[in-house]
Amino acid sequence: MRKTAGLIAAAAIVGSAFVAAPAHAAVTDTVSITVADSAYSGTTVDFVVTVLDSNGNPVVGTTVDASSTGVGYLAISQGVTDSNGQATLKIFAADAEQGAAFISAHTADAATAAATEVDFAAAPTPTDSVDSLTLAAASTTVQTGSTTDVVATALDADGNPVAGAVVSASSTGVGYLAIASGVTDDNGQVTLKFVDGQNDAGMAAINAVAGNAAADELDLTTGITDADVTIDKHLAYLGYEFAAGKKVVVKVDGKVLRTINPTDNAAHTTRFHLVAGTHTVVIRSNGVVLDRETFKVSK
Repeated sequence: MRKTAGLIAAAAIVGSAFVAAPAHAAVTDTVSITVADSAYSGTTVDFVVTVLDSNGNPVVGTTVDASSTGVGYLAISQGVTDSNGQATLKIFAADAEQGAAFISAHTADAATAAATEVDFAAAPTPTDSVDSLTLAAASTTVQTGSTTDVVATALDADGNPVAGAVVSASSTGVGYLAIASGVTDDNGQVTLKFVDGQNDAGMAAINAVAGNAAADELDLTTGITDADVTIDKHLAYLGYEFAAGKKVVVKVDGKVLRTINPTDNAAHTTRFHLVAGTHTVVIRSNGVVLDRETFKVSK
């Protein structure tokens, strides 16, 4: 009887060991996350959760749940694995959120060993892509009392126009910028406005920046419309400047001798002949007398 009892006890021990062994030796599924290392704030980023069994085969049709800490939130936090053992979920970070997000995932049987990091950074603006900036005006000599368009052009590193870039300008010297900033159009351009006072003659220096790009200084020379007349024997010489768009009228003894229509503000000289005698020469521009001289011309 004692021997039988011993055999029964031994059988019970063997049976107990036989039941416990599979549980002790079992290998669980693995859960992993695949996602880009970095992304721009204000965007939604897909991440793929992959579930494999102990033999490395896809686990199909299992529910995956994800969670995150740090910036952003999970736009889609749950999914069911497909034939590849994968479920695609989504994380979103708002424009104002920059920093790291840490994503974890699990199934009913397994979980990721560690959180996966995604770094969200501020999205680049058009201004950030400006590589070069230039300033140009139709003319660098301008009349006092006038407004001059100054065109800023922004280009990227490949020489293409940058639309939507913010340009800021400043000026020193005479005059001022009535429009000192703006956003570039599809041609990468924005028009600024320089205004010079009625009698504010001199030099103006204009500078502009767009992001890290700075334009070469644009220098403008401003001056008052002016003219004078001199004589050398029978020839009279008329000099005029800063007269673009204005009529310069030469009168000799009350009669119009010549009318000049300047197209630029540069200094020009022209001449005309005077016969012997005493003559009064008057130079007018837009009704304003710029010079009046009386000459005695010998035979």
